[in-house]
Amino acid sequence: MKNKPSQKTILPEIPAATASQPADTEKYNVLAVFITKKKLLYSHFEIYHRSK
Repeated sequence: MKNKPSQKTILPEIPAATASQPADTEKYNVLAVFITKKKLLYSHFEIYHRSK
């Protein structure tokens, strides 16, 4: 859960960057997928620990 503040700083930058540099959209899509996977991993961890 330590990564939440850094994610909030990364996410707002994506729309502005993709608007000025359409070629980088792929890079940001990869980043978005990575962040989503991390969030899913964290939520899975939380559920696992709560069930114990």
